[in-house]
Amino acid sequence: MRAGSPVVEPGAGIPVEFSPITIEWEMSKEMDHDAEQTFSTVFINESGENSRHYRPNCDKFLNVLSGSCSLGDEVFHMRQKEPTRILAGVVHNPVNDSSDPLRAIISFPDGDRARAFLWSRLNEH
Repeated sequence: MRAGSPVVEPGAGIPVEFSPITIEWEMSKEMDHDAEQTFSTVFINESGENSRHYRPNCDKFLNVLSGSCSLGDEVFHMRQKEPTRILAGVVHNPVNDSSDPLRAIISFPDGDRARAFLWSRLNEH
């Protein structure tokens, strides 16, 4: 971000790679301590999938830009321009079910989104 400006420069996101997934965080409390939302772009290579997880503190909004994916224990097939809200606490793992890379926008209504893997939830008391 430019000093004193709310504009995030292109390419200023924080990329996180864990094969076959790349997430580029564009806005979060990590980038701007006053941020009240988190925004990112996610890329999942063909036939790739994310780990089963849930968000304990906020909903997730996901919008597929290219490719398609399945989501959750009850399989929901998501295609381009089908925005989806995943409620806080719902276990899910996006799976790229197309032969093309998946590219999606993810947004959270919290600047400090929390993530918990399924095994963590099973061990909570």
